[in-house]
Amino acid sequence: MRFAPELEAAYRVDLFTLSLRARLLLSSLLLIIYLCYPALDYLLFHPPTEFVEIARGIQFYLIVPLLVLTIAASLVRKLSPLSTPLTLIAIFCVAASAMYQRILGHEMGYFTAQSWADITMLSAFFFASIPTVRIVPLCLAILTLNILTEIHVGLRIDDKLALANTVYEIEMSVIMFILGAVGCYIVEANNRLNWLESRDLRNKIQHDGLTGALTRREFRNLYRRLFSLAQREHRPISIALADVDYFKPYNDNYGHSQGDHCLARLGRTLREVADHHEGFVARIGGEEFALLFYGLSEEQNIRVLQQVRQSIENLAIPHQARPDQLQHVTLSIGSIHLIPDDNRNRFDILKLADRKLYEAKASGRNHTVIATSEQYA
Repeated sequence: MRFAPELEAAYRVDLFTLSLRARLLLSSLLLIIYLCYPALDYLLFHPPTEFVEIARGIQFYLIVPLLVLTIAASLVRKLSPLSTPLTLIAIFCVAASAMYQRILGHEMGYFTAQSWADITMLSAFFFASIPTVRIVPLCLAILTLNILTEIHVGLRIDDKLALANTVYEIEMSVIMFILGAVGCYIVEANNRLNWLESRDLRNKIQHDGLTGALTRREFRNLYRRLFSLAQREHRPISIALADVDYFKPYNDNYGHSQGDHCLARLGRTLREVADHHEGFVARIGGEEFALLFYGLSEEQNIRVLQQVRQSIENLAIPHQARPDQLQHVTLSIGSIHLIPDDNRNRFDILKLADRKLYEAKASGRNHTVIATSEQYA
């Protein structure tokens, strides 16, 4: 049950972020149980002193520190890569500790609860948020050890009722394992389906359905974040507004269906150029696009925007309805490149880029006009 490699990697990243909360809850509950249960056990059942010394030593010197580390890995970002291995180790140690205490108690004439390993196994299936392919082998190992433990305890009791109880306990452990594995698989399958649906919904919200470019709303959010980042880090940012020349005559002459096809081709080309230079492109109007580039030098920005304009011209999309000499679709681009300080207003920057776009159109279209920070000042 896996996606294609690229999609699987994205799913694992999102799953890991959500799983940290589940592991924090699981580890915290186990920690509370391991801190409270020994006191309750001692007050109610008065286990042998030797049993207490050994069992509590394992609990407080191994299990509790391990659970604390698992909690820390779920809370501290630098330790988060250790969250999954620590969770797997903690689950196995908790189950193994319960089984060892069962054997130890039996040898000392003190009977401990039989179901702690099964409870740990079910908790691992449903609360650890670990993929099925990784959690099933762990729980299978726990199941195997638990069966061996019950056989060891059952064979040392010369009692038919005890033997029947051993068989019953083994059956219950196997049933719990099967239910847990199937349930875990179903939960993961539903999680993957929900993740795909939410990812598709996010993509529809963030991207224009026709061109694949970012939406106007997403552009505003991205522009705000990048502008603030450029102010903090004193890095250059480039904002460009591009408009398809004489697009209304194109629509009138070729029809809106062909116009949509044209915009789709333009959007794909703009995204290819922007992606190559780690930039972003958004559709902010009918035939108007915005491009954002972070960290480019002034010379690089000029070359990239000329490449953008030239790439559209190289498509050679016929446009015989133009009133000028050109007979194919072109772009006019207005841009500003600057290192913004705290006195810069991002809305004024957009207005200046818009003015440069009008200058590009007034100068004959199929032009690029770029304002520098000096011109803005």
